[in-house]
Amino acid sequence: MSELAPKSAPKKSKTPFLIGCIILLLCCCSILIIAALAYFFSQPVTPDIPKLDVTTSELVELGSSAMDMEGGVLEVKEGPMAGVKLEIPQGSLESEETISISYREVENTNLPENMGLVSNILVLERTNPELMFLHPVAITIPYDVSKTKYNELVSAYEMDLETGYFDVATTISIDSENGKITFLTSHFTDFGVLELLKKVEEIVNAPIDTGFNVSRDGWFITNRGAYITPAGNCLGMSAFARQYFINYKGSSDQSFYQRLREGDKNLEVDDRIAQELSARIQLSYRDRWSVLDQDMKRYQAGVSLPMSQVQSGLSIISSLLLTGKPQVIYMDQLFKKYDSAGNFKEWGALLKSHSVLVYKYEDGFFYLYDPNFPYRESDPGRSIRKVAFNTTDGWDIYQSSLTADSNTIYYNYFLHFGTSIALKDSYLDELWEKAKGGFQDASFPTITVTSPETDAIITEKSVILEGNVTGANYLSRTDKHLYFYYPNGSDGLSVFKKKLDDNGYFEVELPVIPGNNLIGILASGSSQYEAWAGFQFVKFTSTILPSDMIITMTWDAGQSDIDLHVTDPIGNHIYYQNKSSNVGSLDFDNTSGYGPEHYTISSEAGNQMPVGDYRVQVHYYADHDSDYYSTQTVPWTVHLKWVKYLMPQTNEPVWEEQTVTGVLGAEKQYQDVYTITINPVEVQEIKNEKYPGWNL
Repeated sequence: MSELAPKSAPKKSKTPFLIGCIILLLCCCSILIIAALAYFFSQPVTPDIPKLDVTTSELVELGSSAMDMEGGVLEVKEGPMAGVKLEIPQGSLESEETISISYREVENTNLPENMGLVSNILVLERTNPELMFLHPVAITIPYDVSKTKYNELVSAYEMDLETGYFDVATTISIDSENGKITFLTSHFTDFGVLELLKKVEEIVNAPIDTGFNVSRDGWFITNRGAYITPAGNCLGMSAFARQYFINYKGSSDQSFYQRLREGDKNLEVDDRIAQELSARIQLSYRDRWSVLDQDMKRYQAGVSLPMSQVQSGLSIISSLLLTGKPQVIYMDQLFKKYDSAGNFKEWGALLKSHSVLVYKYEDGFFYLYDPNFPYRESDPGRSIRKVAFNTTDGWDIYQSSLTADSNTIYYNYFLHFGTSIALKDSYLDELWEKAKGGFQDASFPTITVTSPETDAIITEKSVILEGNVTGANYLSRTDKHLYFYYPNGSDGLSVFKKKLDDNGYFEVELPVIPGNNLIGILASGSSQYEAWAGFQFVKFTSTILPSDMIITMTWDAGQSDIDLHVTDPIGNHIYYQNKSSNVGSLDFDNTSGYGPEHYTISSEAGNQMPVGDYRVQVHYYADHDSDYYSTQTVPWTVHLKWVKYLMPQTNEPVWEEQTVTGVLGAEKQYQDVYTITINPVEVQEIKNEKYPGWNL
């Protein structure tokens, strides 16, 4: 019997199946397209670095004036540049120079999208164009409000129209109603005002990313201070990371994080070149940093801050968009001061400042490269630092510190630190070339300290440093100076200058602070910003008791006797003939030049600190140089630091700090420096036995 063949299943139509597949495919494609579009539009904008293309008129001169180290003010009151103002502080110039103001009218522009040029080009010149001002100069530049589109996002920029280069200036005040911007600069160039042609609400919700990557473009070493900058290298490290990212990385995309790592690749203590490079850059910024601190206090003297926190944040966002470059910010702690009636009087700054780099803005947060928190593979999340920002309240609190080793500080004031106040690219270029050579070429002198020995115990308020400097290139120079740096309390640096003789030997008496001391020595010219400087440092421990007030005077002349005078609230007059009282004392009388001289109050040593006024003066006692017929002009600097009050909650001291400069021109001349006021209203709630004069 034959088997039956199985029946075949009836055939079905393929059309519905194909239609279903097509529909499913279209749905998947739609989802993918929507997802891709969503991803694309959600990604941060990575701006290109644009160039300016501007045609201008011939140079129109507005005037010039001779200025010397006393500084002065130049102002244009008429014409199309009416409102231009230059404020050159004392000590900004090393010698007499001619300062010139000119401008160029803008005729045609071919600018990148969303950029508008709303001012003429301000051209500033000086006799010595290669020098940087020793203290930043404040410049006010007008702009044409009628040329703006929205007049919401305007900033001052330094410009080079030949190369198309431009970068943001350090703005400290914006008057958008009258069309004026005030900014700080350390060097002269051309300046103009650019507008980001967007409204504020358009940019605060749009992400921006410059492409800076902390794990690739930041330093490997941590900001702990190095060599002669124990108070930290934050500004130098932030600014140089930016410089490397923009100018040195090149097409090979070389990681700065991997550069300059020596010895054990997992340790930073043996990265000598990186430590020295960060120290050299920070030292070159030192005057800009300290003066910025001073200017912060000066510009904050009014009831309202001239540069609001919203303005500073918007300045950073617009500069990220316009330049495509990361931006450096300065941060500080502010608190409010009140008068005897309880009314707000002015802002005060604690001067525990820090600096970081902003490289990204997204979802209402600025992303920061903070040198205190370098990238580590073992803990990558620690380097992701950010701070919130909105256009109503400005910035949120940011937690960091002066260095990676210091206690957490809560920063609540932020300022956009533009390149106009920074070091010139040519200076950083030279330092980078020297660093790549290990700082070993013959242009660097060698400093040897013969006394005191490292880790010595010092029992007096001062120490005598002895040693010598060698290096034929350095000793053959006619302009040879030594700078002595040391930490002034827990933060800040003081600097003492001494002219070096032809033989290279030095002997100088310097003050010490309680506890660990690190005195650094820099062999340079009369200006510190020399790439061929030599480094050395000496460490020792002091057993003197801590001070609650310390006033330091130095002056910029040898063979001269300048005296520090302090009169306290109960009438004690402390100077070279009356060096001590139950309140404070003078450490020593320097009669040979440069200083320093110190007045100190130490509650630990049994001194009282009565409330009231402490009047500080300087006196030109005698000129000892060989020129019998004329008296040398002597610039002086007085640094004041004192305990303003104690925090009631923690009993921790709150320090006030001030630096004042001036010039003495005649023997027997007195000048008032500053009056420190210990205000009973501010301390009346404080009951503490440490400061008996405050127990009211």
